[in-house]
Amino acid sequence: MASIRKVVCISYETGKSVTRNGRTYPDSKLLTVGSAFVDAESGRIKGQFLAVPPQWDGGFLILDPLPKRDQQPDEDITS
Repeated sequence: MASIRKVVCISYETGKSVTRNGRTYPDSKLLTVGSAFVDAESGRIKGQFLAVPPQWDGGFLILDPLPKRDQQPDEDITS
């Protein structure tokens, strides 16, 4: 059974607001809270949360981790 490492983030409101297309929304940011392994076949998360952030709505995001520095392609810098 193969597992894939993912990054676990939560979204939280900053207390500020953002206006897009004439509508005002609460501004939110992502906070990385750890990593988890996801079963490739079932999509189930393997792991536990040992702490719960205050005022958390219970939702979280599972993202692909960023590539390590030695795996990133060289960037062309132009001035």
